[in-house]
Amino acid sequence: MGLVESIRLQWVLIPFLVLAGLVLASSHAVELQLHSTTVPAGATTSLELEVHNADDAPTTLVLDLVFDSAVLSLSNATSGVGASGANIAFQDTLSGATVLIYGGSGPFTSGTLATLEFSVAPTVLSGEALAISQGDSSGANADAEALGVSLESATLTISLPFTAHHADTNQDGQMSVGEVLRVLQLYNSRAYSCDGAEEDGYRPATGPQDCTPHNGDYAPQDWQIDLSELLRVIQFYNADAHRYHADSTTEDGFSPGIPQKEATR
Repeated sequence: MGLVESIRLQWVLIPFLVLAGLVLASSHAVELQLHSTTVPAGATTSLELEVHNADDAPTTLVLDLVFDSAVLSLSNATSGVGASGANIAFQDTLSGATVLIYGGSGPFTSGTLATLEFSVAPTVLSGEALAISQGDSSGANADAEALGVSLESATLTISLPFTAHHADTNQDGQMSVGEVLRVLQLYNSRAYSCDGAEEDGYRPATGPQDCTPHNGDYAPQDWQIDLSELLRVIQFYNADAHRYHADSTTEDGFSPGIPQKEATR
């Protein structure tokens, strides 16, 4: 049985009023929210679907998400603590995707109902904003009373593709103590060279210079790490959560901390 047929069969088990809308909706809408975030083109990001009120104790939700399916797709969905034991299914539509949450151990509670994983096409340009909004959605409580559904829309802002600093040898977007000490070793050697056998690709000694120079060697780029360049890496370590990110406006192409749009979401 295919996904479409499986979902249709499961929906037969939902109280018919949710699908047919034959009962007037409750005066209290189920208030849902997806948080906006920043994501590189070609990457996958997870958004938490949260419910902020459970006055009418919803037990079933049919959420129609509207987004540009040419550049964005819903690739996975898992239930959260707010929908303990619930089943979750999703299906692509021409205008986005439909998410079905039903059959939990009890009414949904405030908190994360589901985690939705979205994949962004690699062709999306940096700076573009991809909106995820609500279409024709509905819900029901355990007494088969229809509930209105409102969703606070989310925006995925496309950032530059993640570029790891050469000092960040595990490429996790953070500077660890060990990674800073490695740059200190290059600084103390007074010169460095290329060595593919090393984890970071460099040797703290003179030698071949037939590879891309170290990101930390930029002012000037001379196959030496000077004090100001060492302090720049330490600045990344001292930033919140030891984070850094690509920034084409700076001399070395990086900035400390997380991107501003991500930090203020």
